[in-house]
Amino acid sequence: MKEEKKRTQEYPRSHVFIFAVLGVLTIIMGAGFFYLWNLNTELKNMKSVEPITFYSAPKESLFVDAVGSVGTDAGEIFETEKKRLLGAKGDFIEVNLKTMDLFVYEKGEIKMHFPVKAKGKPGSWWETTTGVYSVGAKTAKHFSSISKVWMPYGIQFYGNFFIHGWPYYENGTLLPFSNSGGCIRLLTDDAKKVYEFAKFEMPILLYDEKPQMAIYQALRPKDESVVPTISALNTIVADMDTGEILIGKNIDTVEPIYGITKLVTALTASEVINLDQYVTAHEYMITDSEKLIQPNERYRGFDMLYPLLINSSDSAAHVLSSFIGESGLIEQMNKKVQALGMTKTRIVDTEGVSKKNVSTPLDLIKLSRYIVAKRSFLFGVSRDAYYPEEKNVVFEGIIKKTSPFMDDNGFIGEIAEEKEYKGGLLTVWRFQTERGLWRRVGIFVSGGEKLVQDTTSIVSWFRTNFPLK
Repeated sequence: MKEEKKRTQEYPRSHVFIFAVLGVLTIIMGAGFFYLWNLNTELKNMKSVEPITFYSAPKESLFVDAVGSVGTDAGEIFETEKKRLLGAKGDFIEVNLKTMDLFVYEKGEIKMHFPVKAKGKPGSWWETTTGVYSVGAKTAKHFSSISKVWMPYGIQFYGNFFIHGWPYYENGTLLPFSNSGGCIRLLTDDAKKVYEFAKFEMPILLYDEKPQMAIYQALRPKDESVVPTISALNTIVADMDTGEILIGKNIDTVEPIYGITKLVTALTASEVINLDQYVTAHEYMITDSEKLIQPNERYRGFDMLYPLLINSSDSAAHVLSSFIGESGLIEQMNKKVQALGMTKTRIVDTEGVSKKNVSTPLDLIKLSRYIVAKRSFLFGVSRDAYYPEEKNVVFEGIIKKTSPFMDDNGFIGEIAEEKEYKGGLLTVWRFQTERGLWRRVGIFVSGGEKLVQDTTSIVSWFRTNFPLK
């Protein structure tokens, strides 16, 4: 009886302790939920805010044509083309890499639905590309020279990117579950059904919405009547995170882009060749006067990105082209820009020599947004950054970036022919908000002799007239 009485006296004390702990946890969780609710409220409010148009700017500056947004999100391109195909009652394939679903449409109606079993690892060289593509080659049994496996019922949609069934080795052993090398992997029986339905040039729409790790409020200057002094004939400044155009001046002007062509070369090469593979640099490929690339030496694809993006090396473009042939790479470059909605961009060579390599400020910002989201290491290379996993880059310590922005900790990357800035100056920046979040901004200026000064003025304008630093 005494033991039973003792236990009944102890229970209330333990209950008090438990209730106290639960009370503390409830307070902490409540505070957390309130914080998240507050952030979500900001996000909802952000969606209702119209982009900055700078109507108070002097008309001669032409900043008032900065209406709307870049509209380069893969989701926007995806939805626009999907709406068109549905209206035309067309046949097409839709892949949503966020939900990992593949849909087959026949005459505008869903005919089949299959789960996507694997995609390229986000942030890697082989992250699965997005955009609007079409059915290319079809191979019932395709061999991957990169992974050294057979891919049943392969449907090519861009370079080395395929929709296919479960891969297997030469001895028949199935590849274990893992990220793909960038392809869309299905169960083999599902891939067979898609393969039988797919016809040459049938549209394939791919979309992968990245989860937003921060709340992006629309950027607003403290004083909209204050605008930077810009002498460049063509200018665009855009928020890389939201697509909002902050300054626009002749943003649809089609003009030669010269060395900026190499950014398209680098992007496309990073997606259609294996950057770990080696290729020989032959004498006829080396046209740069500095002879940085040595004849008969073997280089990795990744190595070539450094002279290509830092020195604007034509030789590096030639070496990269040799992986699949110059005509093949040019074809993929044009396919890529069209997939990104860069409708006024045309590429005729990989090094940007011809005046027929053309684009617009708006298209180049679209390109930049895609690279920031999918291939950010390219901008890192452009500012002479070396990555821990790539310690053996042959040009480390040999090539030195000479950009006037190198000492600015907000500088992310730059593409230009630095000697003359022919074709314009494209830079990407990051600014920290008062909350400590990072905001990324793309700036393109062309048609002037003071492009560095113009860019510096815009960066200074952000730091003095926005809640950024």
